[in-house]
Amino acid sequence: MTNQNLITDLQQIEISSTFLQKTKDEWNRFIEGKPVNTHVIPPEIYHSWKRSRSFGVSPWVLSQYKMDDSRKKELTNFRHLMNSYKPFFEKVTEFINHDQFQSIFYDVNIICDHVVDSAGTVIYPQDFLGFDCSEKIVGTTSASLALLEDRPKVVLQYQHYCEIFHDYHCASAPLHNEKKEQIGIFNIQYFDIKKTAQAYRLAEFLAGLFDSLVMLGSKEREKHIEQMIDILPYATAVLSEENSVRYYNHKLLDLFKVKNKHDLEQVLKTYIPKSGTGCCFDKKKISLEIEGKHVNTYVTCHEIKDKTFGKTKKLVQWVEDCRLNESKTKEDLTSSLFTFDQIMGKNTVMGEAKDIAKNVAKTSVPILLFGENGTGKEMFAQAIHSASPRKDNPFVAINCGALPAELVESELFGYEGGSFTGALKEGKMGKIEAANGGTLFLDEIESMPLRHQIKLLRVLSTGTIQKVGGTKEIPVDFRLISATKKDLLKEADLGLFREDLYYRMSTFIIKLPTLRERKEDIPVLAQSFALRYSDKYRLSNIKIDTEFIEALIQYPWRGNVRELENVIERAVVIAGDGPLLTLKHLPEKIQEYYKDTCIHDLVQNAIEKKESKTGLLAYAEKLVIDSVLKSVGGNVSIAADRLGITRRTLYNKLHEYEQSLTMTMN
Repeated sequence: MTNQNLITDLQQIEISSTFLQKTKDEWNRFIEGKPVNTHVIPPEIYHSWKRSRSFGVSPWVLSQYKMDDSRKKELTNFRHLMNSYKPFFEKVTEFINHDQFQSIFYDVNIICDHVVDSAGTVIYPQDFLGFDCSEKIVGTTSASLALLEDRPKVVLQYQHYCEIFHDYHCASAPLHNEKKEQIGIFNIQYFDIKKTAQAYRLAEFLAGLFDSLVMLGSKEREKHIEQMIDILPYATAVLSEENSVRYYNHKLLDLFKVKNKHDLEQVLKTYIPKSGTGCCFDKKKISLEIEGKHVNTYVTCHEIKDKTFGKTKKLVQWVEDCRLNESKTKEDLTSSLFTFDQIMGKNTVMGEAKDIAKNVAKTSVPILLFGENGTGKEMFAQAIHSASPRKDNPFVAINCGALPAELVESELFGYEGGSFTGALKEGKMGKIEAANGGTLFLDEIESMPLRHQIKLLRVLSTGTIQKVGGTKEIPVDFRLISATKKDLLKEADLGLFREDLYYRMSTFIIKLPTLRERKEDIPVLAQSFALRYSDKYRLSNIKIDTEFIEALIQYPWRGNVRELENVIERAVVIAGDGPLLTLKHLPEKIQEYYKDTCIHDLVQNAIEKKESKTGLLAYAEKLVIDSVLKSVGGNVSIAADRLGITRRTLYNKLHEYEQSLTMTMN
C-alpha cells in the first residue's frame, strides 16, 4: 500500500463513528479466543496479536522489564547519535502542539530512550527510561510494527494488544544511519483520532528528514524539509540571513492572502522590518493590515545554527492572537469564555441544568458535571466561571485523559528547579497554582491515576500544594469543577477511583442531557453552526432545507453536539457558495438512517390502515414509491434510481396502481 493510500484510509477512519467500537469488540473476541473479523482488524495487527499471545504477553498487566547490561552500550551509542541532532528535534517539537502530540524515541531494540515533553524539551524520565517496549514484552504497538516492516505505521487505541495502551493512538517511523540500517524509532502519541493523518505525516516526515540529515548529500533533503515545514500547525517561514524566504508553508500564504513565493517575499519586505526579525524573540505582538483589515498576530523568531538548514537561518512563525490564549489580557480571557446566554436551546432538562448551574456559580462549592462526550461539559464549566465572583481570575482547563501518566504530577502541582533530570532550572508552576483565585476544570477526571487522586484530595482538604521536589506548602484558593462520562461510584467499587475524593468534589452534580434527549434544540443549533462556518469560510449566508433538518432530528447522535457541529461544518464546506443545505450535503450514514426511518414510518402507517383492500405488502410498497416520487418532484428517473429499480419497472408499478384504483372506484 502506498503512503497516499494509507493517508486516505486514515482519513476514512477518522470520519467513521463506529470504527473504534468495532475494533474494541474484535479485541475482546480475540482475548476470549473467538474468531476475529479481519475486515475490521488489519492483517498486520491480527498477526501481531497472535505473535504477542505466543510470546506470553499479558493483555492486562504491563511487564516491568528492564534492559540488561548487554543493551546499555547500544542505547548509549544511539543517544550519542541523537544528541548530535538534538537541537533540530528540540526546535521542531517547539512548533508541534504538544497538547495533542507527545514524542518518544526508541533505539533499534525498542528500548525507550527519551521523551519530548509539552514544552518541547528532551527529558529522560527515570521511571520510563530503559523499558523494553518490543512486541515480545508489551505486544502490538506502532513502534514494534514500524521496526518489523521498516516503514511508518499507525496503531489506533484498541489495536494495541495490551489494554494499558488503549487510551491513546500512536504513529511511528524508523530512523536509519548512513548505511540505511535501522537505528531507532520516532514515535508520536496522541489522543484525538482526528489527528491521525497529521500524526502519520509528522512521524514519516521527521524520520525521513532525520535520515536525510544523517545521509549527507541526499537528494531528498530539500523535499523533506519543505514537507516538514508545511505540516507545522502555524504559519511558518525559514528566512536566510538576508531575510529572503528559503522555505514556507501554505498556512503562511493563507495568512497573508497571497498565492506564491514571489508574492510572499514582496509582502514580507513590509512586515519583516516591522517584526524585527533580525534578532530572536518570542510571541511579539504585531498588527498586520491584510486586504484592508487589521489582523493581530504574535510573531516568534528563532535562529537555527545547526547543519539542519545549512548556514544560520531564522525560523519565524506568525500566529493569530485568537490561538494564543495564554498571551491574552485578563479582559480577553474573560470575553473568550462561554456564558450561559451562549448555551442555546429550549429543552426542559437543559434549562433546569442551566438554572442549577447559575445558582451554584455564585458560590465556590465543587461541582461535578456528568454527561456523554460532546454534551458541552467544558462549555458549562466556562459559563459557571463567567457567572461567578471569580470571573476576572484565571480559568484553567486540563483534560486528565490527555495527560501521560508520568507527567500528571508535574503538570498539576509543578516542580522545583532541578528536581529531576530534564527539569527546567527555574522550575515550573503547576496548573493548580495557575488557577489560584479562579477556577480549575478537570475534564475526564476518571482518567486521573489513583496515586495523583490522593494528592488532589489532600489539596482540597488543606488548601495547599507541594511542588515535585519541594518541601514548601503553597496556599491555593480555587474553585474545582470536574467532569466525567462515567459513574464514579461504580468506578470506586472497581477500585479505579477514590470514593473519598468523589464525595469531596461532588457537592453539586449537574447532569447534562444528550442531544438525543433534546431533539427540539437541533434546528437552532444547526442554524447557529451554519452561520458560524459560513462566516468562517467567507461564504454567503446559507439557508437550510426542511428535509435536512428532519434528517438531523431523526439521527441518534452518539457524538452529541460536537458531532452535530462537525456534520454542519462538513455540509457548509461541501455546499460551498450554494445557497441551500440539503440532504445530499449530509454524510451518507445520516442520509441512510433518515431513509430507513422514513420507510419504517411508511410501513408502520400501512400496518395501521386496516381499511386497505389491497395486500399489506403491496400497500406499503405504494406508500414508499409515492413518498420517493414526492421527494424528487415527480422525476421518475431519479426516483427509480433511489428505489433501486429500472424506470420500466417503476412505470409498470405505477400503471398497476392506476388499474387498482380504477377497479376500486368501479
